[in-house]
Amino acid sequence: MKGEFIMSTDYPKTNIKDKKYEIALEILNSILRREIPNLNLLTGLYGSLTSVIILQIENYFQNYPKKQIIIRKHFETTSVISDARYSLEKNLNFANYHSKILTGQVPEIEDLEPIYGIYSENVKNILQLYKNTKLKRRCGIPSAVHPSRTGGIVYTLKFDDAGQSDYCTTAFLHDSIEDLIKTRSKQSDHYGINGLDIF
Repeated sequence: MKGEFIMSTDYPKTNIKDKKYEIALEILNSILRREIPNLNLLTGLYGSLTSVIILQIENYFQNYPKKQIIIRKHFETTSVISDARYSLEKNLNFANYHSKILTGQVPEIEDLEPIYGIYSENVKNILQLYKNTKLKRRCGIPSAVHPSRTGGIVYTLKFDDAGQSDYCTTAFLHDSIEDLIKTRSKQSDHYGINGLDIF
């Protein structure tokens, strides 16, 4: 059927021997089966973020009706990046505003300020453009989740000096021009290549 993809019900196991990885894999496979993961597993891995995560999963299931998807295979990343991802997932502020992005909403400037500082309004404007263009990743989630997560990882890695957010914002913007500047078409609400100055 058009718009549907083929997906195995379980994500493949790897040779990673970390117990947290095994728990995360079990949680992921529950989500792929369109099930709310086991509360004890979520709490063991995410602690106080469990209620936010459950709400996020429920909102995702509600906003994105069931369809089969292809999950892109992820290869092992360096431990620094893996550790930053894990740390970012424990950041309640990030979890709250990222949840909004996942459900097609645009976070408020106050939600973005802890990471993007003086650039928060710019980031919010870009998120609004993503929402307006209705861009989706292949798996069906809003495309804005990728720059959001990338900016969050750079924040977690502390590339910026205290009180600065240049690198975080640059990381957030890394795909935005490519994603949002398209040649104008009847179906598009994009600026178009000739609108680069406006963008």
